[in-house]
Amino acid sequence: MQNGVELNGKIVIGGGKVTATGGRWSAGIGGGADSSPVNCTIEITGGVVEAKGGENNAGIGGIDTNAQILVSGGVVSATSGGTRDAISGSFSTGEDGNALIYTTVQNTNYSGITNIDALSNVNAIIFEDTSGTVYGSLPLTEALTIPEGSSLIIPEGASLTIPEGVTITMNGNLTVDGTLTIATGVVSMGEGTSDSPYLIPNAATLQDYQDKINNDNTSYGDKHYRLTADIDLNPGYTFDENGDYRTDEGAGTLVTWTPMGNDTNPFSGTFEGNGKTISGLYFNDTSVNCVGLFGYSKGTIQNIEIEDSYFSGSYHVGGICG
Repeated sequence: MQNGVELNGKIVIGGGKVTATGGRWSAGIGGGADSSPVNCTIEITGGVVEAKGGENNAGIGGIDTNAQILVSGGVVSATSGGTRDAISGSFSTGEDGNALIYTTVQNTNYSGITNIDALSNVNAIIFEDTSGTVYGSLPLTEALTIPEGSSLIIPEGASLTIPEGVTITMNGNLTVDGTLTIATGVVSMGEGTSDSPYLIPNAATLQDYQDKINNDNTSYGDKHYRLTADIDLNPGYTFDENGDYRTDEGAGTLVTWTPMGNDTNPFSGTFEGNGKTISGLYFNDTSVNCVGLFGYSKGTIQNIEIEDSYFSGSYHVGGICG
């Protein structure tokens, strides 16, 4: 659509693919160049939407800021044509929003979305050019690739869940100060450096790094790790002070924890707990020394809590480190 979608009423996009390019003075979807306020409502709840504004207009919205714009779902790309924000108007996502939004501006004095940092109750992944931010708490519903040279940050207080069957591919940089949870499987994210630590979003990945620290210590013992989600090694289990336990209906087979690092292969890296909690750790062998989440450490372990776990060993027994 070469002349965009210009309106003073309401448009709802709930699926399919829409590509709209504004004429010289028109938004891709929204208002034109008339000096009077643009009173329109734009709702995008699903589908794939690509909107590019004409000269000096927004991709979505308009020259004036009377456009009411709700983007609660779908994959949306908005590009401004010049001296406008890419999405210009009164923007919201709704409390249950989970859209993936890409914005591009031609003039760096303008933003991807008008007043985005001042808005509350935003739930979306929003990219401004190559920099992405997770707002609110939401599941990823579409496959997401972070290309080389791009970045995604999950700030403190925000959370992103990757359910089974949905993929996230990291070729760029991912920073997790909030919560990243990946439902199943071993995840390989990060490079093990201080700037790009190995990320641990689930139990399978924690167990995988435990094995590597203990059995390939030269390669993994001195690396940097960052917990990105609360992890329960034995969901449905409750342990008492004697190591006995009861299970809820549907609980799986008991997983016995092996402490990370020992006197032969100590942990000498950095483990950043990121304010998260590990629970369900179980170790019960009174012939073993140095027992805990970590067995023997010469490194740094910080900002982590251990709850609802049981450890029993010979000596040097602790929750976080023996």
